[in-house]
Amino acid sequence: MDPSLALSAPQANLMATIADGIFTHQLEWTYVIIGTVLGVVVILIDVLLNKSSNGRLALPPLAVGFGIYLPPSIVTPIFFGGLIAWFVSRVIKFKHQGSTYSETLKEANHRGTLLAAGLIVGESLIGVLIAMIIMVSSTTGGSDNPIAIGFLGHETIATAIGLMLFIAAIAYIYKKIMKKS
Repeated sequence: MDPSLALSAPQANLMATIADGIFTHQLEWTYVIIGTVLGVVVILIDVLLNKSSNGRLALPPLAVGFGIYLPPSIVTPIFFGGLIAWFVSRVIKFKHQGSTYSETLKEANHRGTLLAAGLIVGESLIGVLIAMIIMVSSTTGGSDNPIAIGFLGHETIATAIGLMLFIAAIAYIYKKIMKKS
């Protein structure tokens, strides 16, 4: 990892760039106008999709914005979280017909939101801890990647282990969301 990127904050960098551009009168307005027009187009498409499909289809503008602006390492967990939420709602709809459906879905959404918030906070804290370790190591003459765990050329094994852990995490999240109160 590049130590200069250890504490990168894309949102903060964007706001700083915009503020600096406004105050120095050097803001690239072409990009602002393109983004605004693209946002309006996506909102119009979302409205048209909702009307034509009676609310079954959508193109959420916020999701499109995330996909354009944020890196895949941030957007991918959001995507899988959405898939889990969709799957949970379908399972609840299948299992709980009638009056219990709405209450059960509400409880599952509550548990899912709390779990997601905890995972986000935990990831942020671990990210800061890892960045601190990298910064201390690189400034003291140590390795630029002090926490790397090598598999001695067995990247395929490392990828398989990572995939299994990812699937296990998804199963754990699903189980926690679906548990009865």
